[in-house]
Amino acid sequence: MARGILEVLLIAGCDLKKAHFFGKRNPYVIIKYGHHSRTSKIAQGKGPHSRRKRVWDETFTFDADYPDAELKKDHELKITFTIMEKHSCCFFKDAFIGEATVYIKDVLSLGAELGKAAIRPTEYRVVLRNKVYRGEIRVAVSFRKVEDEKDQDVGGWKESTVYDK
Repeated sequence: MARGILEVLLIAGCDLKKAHFFGKRNPYVIIKYGHHSRTSKIAQGKGPHSRRKRVWDETFTFDADYPDAELKKDHELKITFTIMEKHSCCFFKDAFIGEATVYIKDVLSLGAELGKAAIRPTEYRVVLRNKVYRGEIRVAVSFRKVEDEKDQDVGGWKESTVYDK
């Protein structure tokens, strides 16, 4: 089993559906891998197309094992990005915008074999609640193998010398 660090770079979202007609866009993302989840900050509108493009530019890390005993099936080796809209008013719950999925079995297996592997920044389509595609998010994923402490040699034994009197 290979143990390592799974790094997820959440870059930007483009043409994301607005959850409500009123208020401004305040999208954030819940990133889920296995039983662990992380939440991004609220995205900022930047550049000449700020109404269409939202930028996060945030990095998240997860501990990952390959093969993972908890994630027994190949279709469970994925990262799910749930895009939500934050409401500034305390009367409403945050609204679901859409979801995107990145399957990472190949990245984990290559990283376990070679020591590291990555998916370059790529656009993934966002699926709305009614199963229609609308918008996309740009994400990069990498896996870096980390040696276990128990796999390393215990230092000092090879260098020690015995002095005879």
